[in-house]
Amino acid sequence: MLNFKPIEVDDKKEAMPYLCAEPFGSTESSFADIYIWGEQFNTRICVKDGILYIRAEHAGKVYYLFPFGSGDLRAALENIREDARRLGTTPELRGITDKMREKIEAAAPGLLTYEETRDTFDYIYDAKELIELKGRKFHQKRNHLNKFLKTYDGRFKYEEITRENFDEVYDFQNRWLLDNITPGNKESLKAEMRAIRRALKDYFALGFTGGIIRIDGHIAAYSMGTRLCTDSFLISVEKGDYAYDGIYQAINQMFAEKNCFDVKYINREDDTGSPGLRRAKLSYKPVILLTKYRAVWKND
Repeated sequence: MLNFKPIEVDDKKEAMPYLCAEPFGSTESSFADIYIWGEQFNTRICVKDGILYIRAEHAGKVYYLFPFGSGDLRAALENIREDARRLGTTPELRGITDKMREKIEAAAPGLLTYEETRDTFDYIYDAKELIELKGRKFHQKRNHLNKFLKTYDGRFKYEEITRENFDEVYDFQNRWLLDNITPGNKESLKAEMRAIRRALKDYFALGFTGGIIRIDGHIAAYSMGTRLCTDSFLISVEKGDYAYDGIYQAINQMFAEKNCFDVKYINREDDTGSPGLRRAKLSYKPVILLTKYRAVWKND
């Protein structure tokens, strides 16, 4: 029997060796991301026999992430199946990458069926490209950035998030929510806000790195993320004040230059199925769209 408990920030020390055992490079491999959305998705974890199990809920549906670790994967899948049955639900895995799928098929061939979930694909970029913005494919981004640099020359400043400016970041996030919430996005932004508040509350314990842009002394944008176990940096939060033309291009490039110069890839997570977010993320020309699947047992 799997004895799940609510995920806590102190679980990071125990969970990280399991999450880093193999370089999947997905959002679901990030303890920080799993944790900050833990309240929203009622995320629970369990460690048993060399396997880290993660269970969550969305829209009333229970699901599991890939069972991380060096234990018996086939046995782990059976444990998940039994846990789901005990809860009276159909067992389901989410966030399964091709590498995870290969491992599952090697351990338990033909046990599961897989369905692509396009809305959950991670957008992964060449870090050097996002720093330099060279070439024709980044012409428009470079123009927006150059316009920002010219317009706010002498008025803007980039700085790292520290304990000294942390409260200002929190206040900016609250203002951003008030400025951008509408009846149509109210529920999704409120859910995101819960995750961001959790991230800011445990920012230092989770190992986040962040940066801000000030204009005329006031925060106009910020970005934050964590280093994955692979040669990648995961951007978890990025917000800017739309009143400043080019602010998103600026925070994107400046953060990458300051914090991602020593990694090969930048993972900017999925697009949640939002058409606008999908266009924005595709416009930065990802080098990898990390395919993910929903997996269910054939005989359940």
